[in-house]
Amino acid sequence: MAADKKLEAKISSAVATAVADPTVPAQPAAIPAIVSAVVTLVPEILNATNKEAFYQSRIFWSQILALVSAILMLFGVSFTADTQSQILSVLMPMIPLGFSIGYALYGRFFAKKPLGQ
Repeated sequence: MAADKKLEAKISSAVATAVADPTVPAQPAAIPAIVSAVVTLVPEILNATNKEAFYQSRIFWSQILALVSAILMLFGVSFTADTQSQILSVLMPMIPLGFSIGYALYGRFFAKKPLGQ
């Protein structure tokens, strides 16, 4: 189950539990409206938790690019912000592919036994 669906299910359950409490001034008929209002926040909540792998983070790669740019500036090479943006937009799709190829090659050459044994 995707993270957003899990969170939506937990929100629905929590709202239903809260509305069932006699001290809460809400009617059971209001549960769908409350859930739909809260569920609209799920993407923001998931984004705030930042559960992505570090190599999928644009922040991480922009910082690496900034570090490389700073090192290159020591040698007299500089990049404009536009050039850095273009480099980043080219590299972002390649990074997960590079990690998956590297992991597959690592598994192929360092495996101790065949799959399934």
